[in-house]
Amino acid sequence: MNGLAVAPDHQCTECPAFAEVKRLKDALVAADELLRTLGVERATPTTWDELIAAVQAREGRS
Repeated sequence: MNGLAVAPDHQCTECPAFAEVKRLKDALVAADELLRTLGVERATPTTWDELIAAVQAREGRS
């Protein structure tokens, strides 16, 4: 196997990709906690359509 084609439930903790994904996830969680501590909420638009609607609402057009 070339390391690119793994099952979605692949949980090999020795795999370099697993370690990198875990490191990135831990960094995102830490950043989210820091922002929350500072009183900053994560942006609520999560889809492209929600983002466009939020920008249009902020600009006063809908």
